Amino acid sequence: MALKVTVSTSIEQLFSTLSAQLEAGAQSVFTPHTFVTQTSGMDNWLKYRLAEQSGVAANIRFLRPAGMVAQFYYLTGGSYLKSYLSGNLTWLIYSLLNESDFKDRFSDIAAYYAGKGLDGDLKRLGLARRVTDLFDQYQVYRSDMVKDWNRQITFEVDNKNWQQFLWWRVRQLTAQSIPDKTEMADSIQRQLRQPEQREKLLAQLPAVHFFGISALSPYHMAIFAGASQVMDGHFYLLLPALSQLASGGKTLSFENSLLESWGDLMKETSGIVLQHAGNDGLTVLPQAPKTPATLLQKVQHDLRQNLAEPTQITEADLSDNSLTINACYTATREVESLYNYLVHMVQGRGEAVSTRDIVVLVSQVDTYAPYIKAVFDHAPYKIPYSIEGESLEQSDGLVGALLGLLGISEQSFTSGNVLRLLDSAYIRKRFGIRDLALIRKTIAAANIRFGIDNRSEDDSRFVSWRHGLKRIVYGMCMVGEDLYSDGEETLIPLDDLEGRPALEMVGFLHFVEMLMGSVRERDQARTLSGWVEYTEQVIHHLIWLPDEAANEEYTIVLGQLKRLNAIDHLVKEEMAYELFLDQFSQQLADNTSTHHHGGGVVFCSFIPMRSLPFKMIAMLGLNFDKFPRRDKHLSYDLRSGHHQPGDRSIKNNDKHLFLETVLAAKEKLYISYLGRSTKDNSELPPSSLVEELVDYLESASESPALVRSKLITLQPLHAFSSKYGSGPYYNYIKEPDFRAELGEGNNRNVLNHSSLDLNRLVAFLKNPFKTYYKNVAGINYDDGGMEELEEKELFSLDALQAWHLKNALLEMEASAKADFIQRGTMTGTLPLKNMGRALVDSIDEAVQPLKVLVDGITKGGPASSLAIEVDLGATVLTGQVQHVYADQMVFVCFSSGEFKYYLEAVVCYLAVTAAGHPVQLSFVSAKTGQAFKASPVSQSEAQKLLARLVALFQKGHETIWPFFADFDLKWDEMDRWSVQELHNKIANEFSKFHFPVEEPHILTEYEHGYFEREDFLEAFKANSRFMCDLVLQFFPLTELKR
Repeated sequence: MALKVTVSTSIEQLFSTLSAQLEAGAQSVFTPHTFVTQTSGMDNWLKYRLAEQSGVAANIRFLRPAGMVAQFYYLTGGSYLKSYLSGNLTWLIYSLLNESDFKDRFSDIAAYYAGKGLDGDLKRLGLARRVTDLFDQYQVYRSDMVKDWNRQITFEVDNKNWQQFLWWRVRQLTAQSIPDKTEMADSIQRQLRQPEQREKLLAQLPAVHFFGISALSPYHMAIFAGASQVMDGHFYLLLPALSQLASGGKTLSFENSLLESWGDLMKETSGIVLQHAGNDGLTVLPQAPKTPATLLQKVQHDLRQNLAEPTQITEADLSDNSLTINACYTATREVESLYNYLVHMVQGRGEAVSTRDIVVLVSQVDTYAPYIKAVFDHAPYKIPYSIEGESLEQSDGLVGALLGLLGISEQSFTSGNVLRLLDSAYIRKRFGIRDLALIRKTIAAANIRFGIDNRSEDDSRFVSWRHGLKRIVYGMCMVGEDLYSDGEETLIPLDDLEGRPALEMVGFLHFVEMLMGSVRERDQARTLSGWVEYTEQVIHHLIWLPDEAANEEYTIVLGQLKRLNAIDHLVKEEMAYELFLDQFSQQLADNTSTHHHGGGVVFCSFIPMRSLPFKMIAMLGLNFDKFPRRDKHLSYDLRSGHHQPGDRSIKNNDKHLFLETVLAAKEKLYISYLGRSTKDNSELPPSSLVEELVDYLESASESPALVRSKLITLQPLHAFSSKYGSGPYYNYIKEPDFRAELGEGNNRNVLNHSSLDLNRLVAFLKNPFKTYYKNVAGINYDDGGMEELEEKELFSLDALQAWHLKNALLEMEASAKADFIQRGTMTGTLPLKNMGRALVDSIDEAVQPLKVLVDGITKGGPASSLAIEVDLGATVLTGQVQHVYADQMVFVCFSSGEFKYYLEAVVCYLAVTAAGHPVQLSFVSAKTGQAFKASPVSQSEAQKLLARLVALFQKGHETIWPFFADFDLKWDEMDRWSVQELHNKIANEFSKFHFPVEEPHILTEYEHGYFEREDFLEAFKANSRFMCDLVLQFFPLTELKR
């Protein structure tokens, strides 16, 4: 028996050798084949290839290097390792840092976390985390040092050896139950010298196959080499180049500049492995180099042949699409550009590619996952995909629900945060909650904003959950919304719910009451076991149904809680809830989803699919500040400044990941990074590795000046950019015939014009673009999503709220104002306490002059609404007209932009007159402080004008009628403008600094070039003249600027 190492530059070659070895082996069918790999992606690839080759892949066991060491330890007589301390050593060290013996010996260290209260405890916990990680690394990468520590039993009081003292205390408390890794290694080597243990190991583990391992420490390799003297140990090593090994050497050296920069990790790993291989234990599989045909193949050829002088690159190579580099503004645009690339690869170039042949590596899975789902779930061409390695915290599972519930506090108990908890299907199912829209609407109506109880002194109780829930419950039991006192406070019942909606709210009310009780239980400090018990109660009272079957996440959570309970005897210190949550949430969040490749495009981090061959590999997020990651060395890391082969280096690992990816792409390599700032449009460089690759291509190109312009494409900031459709820009996110569907009426709604509501006519005349989108195309941007719930108290009113308040005060008697303020404060329509009263008084003062004008016109009479019905032949116009006072109709305008309100007043005046109700229209202007009487109109003339407006309404449902009353233009001067002047003024409306037009329907048309057409501008001009003349017919002295 001996260690056998097979090396190649091709993973397929290595697999063929592995497959042949398995077939030649005489292993019992009842003994599983044992593979040691580094990633789940490699596990799945090997299983798939073995099944593909032999028809079935069964009785296979995959282990990681650390797991293989534990297996060797167990099979050579070591006790089965208890894992209760795994991951929880942090809590033990946290407790030890608070021992008086430690603080007395190492006062300088203790001074760091000496602060009282939660701040000091959090610092102590943070230090414990870092020391835990260092201890784990010391055992593997500095095993000799740890062995020296284990042999020493006395210590000098010196701040330099405080870590050794902590290690000694940990050993005192745990050595009888758990050996450290250095003891495990010594035990394995010692037992391997015993004949009976050798026979036992060989019988149970005749062979182990180490496949595709990129990074390995001397600690692990020494154990594997020792075990290989007893059983067959087969190493299959994937190297980027073999030139030195092929000539009989056992060390790698690189002539190629890219290999020299990126290959440090492989140099160390190969050196660690090969030093244990005998002269006859190394097999170098011969290379069969092919003439490279594409740009990517030429780069791969240079790497595999370790060429000092790169293969010449032609201008045609730069355009062969084997290597694509996209610079984007945002992560969203990165994902959109990738989607466009994938669709274009099939649709545009007709290339035969299966989604199984594509893998997308992203720098941060949790960052990109929401964008991937948003783009790929809603794009017109559906591409199957899966996301692997997403944090369980981000998924709709038990862990996400639990961390959400544990994370909410009295300070963050807002309407939005509580409602976001209902995103969890577990919580909704637990409480029978289905109608989230109803709950959202009810929370808003009850004026629930923040806080469980809040204070009475500042009226903030009116926005609290307790007060709001009372309003909902009393409203379900009582009729009307009169003031009611329950003995504790006065409130206004919310009389909005009855029947099924009321039953739906019962489950939600139960959930909130349970949640508030749960949050209140955190006030007292507890031990670890106390917080474990609390967490279990949260799970079973707020998430998990009693009869629900356990799943993977449930097992993970309960396993973690069980391990915490098991160390309670070691950590007896009581701690604040925030401290427990800080560590527990981090441990849970470290767990990731384990979805297996199901046939679609796989999105994952760089590590799981490292070195695996795919026809196309994409890499997203190769930003200059994200990749490669930087090595961070703590000042008290005892390895600092003393590098040894095999030492962990995140930077070197990322460099090797990039090298592996470049070599693994069979046909296409796609690279994406953030190349422009969204703030100032400044250029951002890519990862230094991408920059090195481009520099290398420039040095090899016959046209170096063309390399960057040919390879790197700057994608536009927006998906609707006019650049798309020409050159290297293509867009499949929005269908290219989107405008055609609007213009030609595909899938258009067919409307019945026999009856028309007056409000719809007015809305059309104000904004024909919105009317066409909503009524014909079925597109309503106003319904693009639910608004966020208010989470802060009201301090000021927006324009619409102020408009409602002004109209209310306009018709309000002075004696009713106090009750109005009280109800407004309690229901959320006015700011709290004195601010509400001051605001009403201020606005009332501004409204009084207008009220005097209205009272002068109406003689103080009451306002009423008037039902109208006008038969216009093919169409009957119906509706309700407000603000009618006997024979007077008064329209009050509080806005400084009056044109569209004049227009609305005129249309309503025509409708009332055409219906046979002669009234006098007065337009009261807050802008001028005056009242203007409208010119009289006969019933027949009013009917003619209405018929023309209705005809325009019908025409506006065949194609967009070019007019928009909300432009800030001098309408009565438009006749004097040229088409170009009108174009410039309209363009200014969308781009001006103060109050640009943001109405989404007309904005969409503007962005699609609607106002670039001269015929549309001419039509807009004519329509504006008609509307202007209509207003001037009744108000001839009006200055028609907006």
